[in-house]
Parts: sequence; structure tokens; C-alpha cells
Amino acid sequence: MLISPCNSVHTIGMRYPIDIVYLNNKNKVLKIQRNLQPWRSSACRGATQVLELAAGNTDNKNINQGDTLSWQD
Repeated sequence: MLISPCNSVHTIGMRYPIDIVYLNNKNKVLKIQRNLQPWRSSACRGATQVLELAAGNTDNKNINQGDTLSWQD
């Protein structure tokens, strides 16, 4: 799920961990928070968007800090 505008997330009330990818306005990966457990929070200064993925997907999709992401319709 892509959330914009956004630079922080929480997992309060969630029952499973997630991966968080923080992006700037040009879709450049600023920070990755892998396996964020329930009842935690995370933030990234300079981020304008957050991509939430199932835990492990940043590794499975080989997403790394400094990458620029793009989407196709």
C-alpha cells in the first residue's frame, strides 16, 4: 500500500510485521524498515511517501536504500 503524503507509520493494533519503504517525492528509497513488529512506530525525515509491504518483500523484491522505484499500470 502506498501512502502519500506520509513520513511515519505505526503498527498499533496490527497482528503481523510489515516492511516499510520510505520514499522522497522522486520515488527514491531513503530508508527501509524491515520486519516492523506490531505495536511499534517508525519515521524518516525527508520522506514524502511510505510503501507498506508484507514482511520479507523488500528482500524478495531486492529493494535497497538509494534505489528509485517506478510503477506500471
